[in-house]
Amino acid sequence: MTTLPAVSFVERWLTRCRLAPDGFMALDPTSAWRLGAIGYVSCADAIALIRKGAASVSGYEFEGSWALPGGMVRGNVAEAPSSAHTIVAASLHGRVLAEAGLDIATCHDEGFARELGPLVTSYTAKGLKRHTLVLARRFRCMQPIPLTTADRSVTAAEWRKVPPVWANLAPANRLAIAHMIWTELDDATQYIARPFIAEASQICSQWANEIGLAAAPPPWAAIDQLNRWQSSFPA
Repeated sequence: MTTLPAVSFVERWLTRCRLAPDGFMALDPTSAWRLGAIGYVSCADAIALIRKGAASVSGYEFEGSWALPGGMVRGNVAEAPSSAHTIVAASLHGRVLAEAGLDIATCHDEGFARELGPLVTSYTAKGLKRHTLVLARRFRCMQPIPLTTADRSVTAAEWRKVPPVWANLAPANRLAIAHMIWTELDDATQYIARPFIAEASQICSQWANEIGLAAAPPPWAAIDQLNRWQSSFPA
């Protein structure tokens, strides 16, 4: 069985991040990545997913793909400094509310996903390829309120059964969800899911390699490989 790092590891690592002059968060302005956060919001046997719109609007290559609500962590560098945790919480709250119509302040906060290491995704904006290091935070809602979207980069927000249709998920989201629910799936369901998750692992590992971070293994990888990934956040 995989030995997971304490939740406090990610909490401690996050305290070292700061807002860069561009309004996004990183360890320092020279980092090759900026921080992102997504919300894994579950209710009974479903999770909240959003569908990304055209790349020309969203700046996201995987248009039409489903993903967990969230996005880049943003803050106002002109305001009095706030803690990294406060900035991430406020940014994620705003993104989930805009993209899915969900107020995560009314949900039970289960903390950052312990299964994930430095999960890297990529997008192109203004002709430049950029990388995002994504943290996933879990929330649980008691009732599946109707989802809506007020974000022009999102075309739909829906509750979807777990496991979702793997092929429809954007790579980083596919891999994140797989790690979070893998042990809950039976053998037959895992067998069907494996090729889709392996593909996502390969894509995310390539993005990680581009900025010098550890490869992102699939959830069935050897324990030492998973532990190495889970403890290899950038210094």
